[in-house]
This record gives sequence, C-alpha cells and structure tokens, in this order.
Amino acid sequence: MIERRRFPRSRVFKSAKLVVPGQAKVPCIVRDLSAKGAGLQLHGGADLPEEFDLCFDTGQRIRQCRMVWRNVMFAGVSFEPAARGMA
Repeated sequence: MIERRRFPRSRVFKSAKLVVPGQAKVPCIVRDLSAKGAGLQLHGGADLPEEFDLCFDTGQRIRQCRMVWRNVMFAGVSFEPAARGMA
C-alpha cells in the first residue's frame, strides 16, 4: 500500500469521543496519530458533520477536526487551528 500522508503517523490505541454541538458524544478509537491529524475507528455508521471536536482522555485535551475521508468503520481527520469559527 502506498503511503499518501504528508506527515507520518504513530500507531496508537486511544479511546476518544467525537463532540458535535447539540448531539451526543460519539465514542471512537484513535488508531494512528500525528501533530496534523488522526485515523479513527468508528463504532457504526454515525452521521458525522464535516467539522467536529475530538476529545481525548477525560476531556482535558480537545482538538478541532475536519473530516478528510470516511468509510463505515474508519475515518481520517486533519486537526484544524484552534481559532476555527472565531471572528
């Protein structure tokens, strides 16, 4: 398989939650991680928006994300600058 990522990722197995305002938190597993993005293993076919927050640990680390690709069980996200959505 050809690696197409611009930034190498480390394999991990971390519990996290996708946080979408006005919706329930969606649990997931972070399978690979870099400073610029992550690969997520999803638990089913949740309907996710283009942008959401990814909450690590017990809510102490939150990253703003943009969906890059997705299939039924996995998704690739890029981390957005912290100022997204602020005027």
